[in-house]
Amino acid sequence: MKKSMGMTKPNNLPPDFDQAMIQAFAGSGYPSNALNNWEAVAKMETGGFTSKLYMAYNNPWGMRDGSGRPNHQADTVQTNNGTFATYNTLQDAAEDIIDWMDTAGFSKASMSLGDFVIEMGNHGYYGSQSPASYLKLVNEWFSK
Repeated sequence: MKKSMGMTKPNNLPPDFDQAMIQAFAGSGYPSNALNNWEAVAKMETGGFTSKLYMAYNNPWGMRDGSGRPNHQADTVQTNNGTFATYNTLQDAAEDIIDWMDTAGFSKASMSLGDFVIEMGNHGYYGSQSPASYLKLVNEWFSK
């Protein structure tokens, strides 16, 4: 699998989302490139921050019900694609992605986007999709 070394922030991030991520990741123990990688994933998952889950429910990753996570405080919404978490604020969503990583035992090592996508898959983030195909989608959205 080609591993992108795009450690910079994706283009055209909504400022409120970027600020929520910066605040949530401060002191989390995760490296700054983890923040950038999650922002790249969010951009792809939301179709450039235009999805209904993002716009109406502050859910930038399509996170499912996270009631098993110790700090999870989101409600849920039922859609044709399943049950998803809803958040009062983007800050709540950013804090929940850190809670998900902590609960899953996600690595706190600095890693390329390619290795990050593999780590996500190791914890069941994107289901049966291959890491290569998921990474291709993230890379396609990175510079848009």
